[in-house]
Amino acid sequence: MATGRLLELSEYRDLVDLDCPCRSAPGTASVPDDLVRGILSLLADDSATLRLGITSDDVSAMASGARSNVQQRRGLLRALLTVRDPQPFPGVAESMLDDLLAGQRRRRPAVDAAELPTIAQAYPGIGYPAADSTVLWLGGWIAAGPVLCHTSGHRPGPGPVGAHPAAGRADRDRPAHPDRGPRVRAVNRAGCGTRGCSSRTRPVPGWETLRLAEAVRDHLGVSRVRVTNDLNAAAVAELHRGALRDADPGLVIGLGTGVAAAVTVNGAVVPGHRGGAGEIAYAVSGADWPASPEPLLEAQFSGRALDNLADQLAPADGAAGLCAAAVPSGPVRDALVARVDELARHVVTCCLLLDPQRLVLVGSVARDDLVRDLLRDRLSHALPYPPEVVLSTFAQDAALLGSLTLAAQA
Repeated sequence: MATGRLLELSEYRDLVDLDCPCRSAPGTASVPDDLVRGILSLLADDSATLRLGITSDDVSAMASGARSNVQQRRGLLRALLTVRDPQPFPGVAESMLDDLLAGQRRRRPAVDAAELPTIAQAYPGIGYPAADSTVLWLGGWIAAGPVLCHTSGHRPGPGPVGAHPAAGRADRDRPAHPDRGPRVRAVNRAGCGTRGCSSRTRPVPGWETLRLAEAVRDHLGVSRVRVTNDLNAAAVAELHRGALRDADPGLVIGLGTGVAAAVTVNGAVVPGHRGGAGEIAYAVSGADWPASPEPLLEAQFSGRALDNLADQLAPADGAAGLCAAAVPSGPVRDALVARVDELARHVVTCCLLLDPQRLVLVGSVARDDLVRDLLRDRLSHALPYPPEVVLSTFAQDAALLGSLTLAAQA
């Protein structure tokens, strides 16, 4: 999906359904159903069916079409491949899956690696050691060289990182010869923590106990892997190139699809014992605690929460439309102010604990003038020593820049 620009997170969410991480790319709807049926029939007795809580008879019935439609069969196949252990495929399932994936690949737009910008071209002065010779790939399918095929006698299956289709098929698209195609120097992954997903989230299937660093290291064959979440990566960018270069301690608040915080002390990000420092999305809101841990802050203030509020109050264009409609006095403004008040309560607590010199706001929601002004006003009235509140200058690039910095340090 070569768009020639960075995608806003809301656009990315529309293209990649986070609740269905193996969703096919646009333009793949005409996958031959007979191949899907055949592969399901051959996998009916696979042990992976038990992990999905279904029986072999259920798979056979769906393969025959007695209990499913085309989309259901494709969804079941994705699920089986996601949770399946690395092992050879039975019978001709290997070649059938080759045909299926090859057909999908031909329908996906690809970008030539030679046409991608180098890191030095995209981000001048970043200081990455190989910036002049390393290209920047922002996702999608990449045509890396003239000879692409799998390199082993059997398909390894999705394995521990199979919840992401691109990762699960890394061996399939690896160049056949070691001197062809791009080489991986180091990896930084901004996402799920190294000790698996929290039980209070809806984790990607198979990621509940995933140790991501080890999985990526083993799967890609690289020795240096750094794992962090997206906001901590953004905080690294602020420390090295942004608003926290001369501020200590620092606090980064992410107001985008979700809500989170990152803490910096003595020029370093504080990740916490399990990498969960700053996960204020889980902060309890409302008057039902401790009888009930719900609702959480993220349900009150986040891009998703404001989108839902906009649906209730009728402004168009989701959270952005809600904020625009809240500029004049009225019910929409009252509703937004109440949500900002709830956010401010928790940010005030963060500031009282840390006493930051500077607070940096990142994310699409943070770029709204009204939201920032309301939050500044509440912090200035509630805190004995309010921090300077500034907007990140990196737009949507902070996490990417921080990931590049961490990869350079790996």
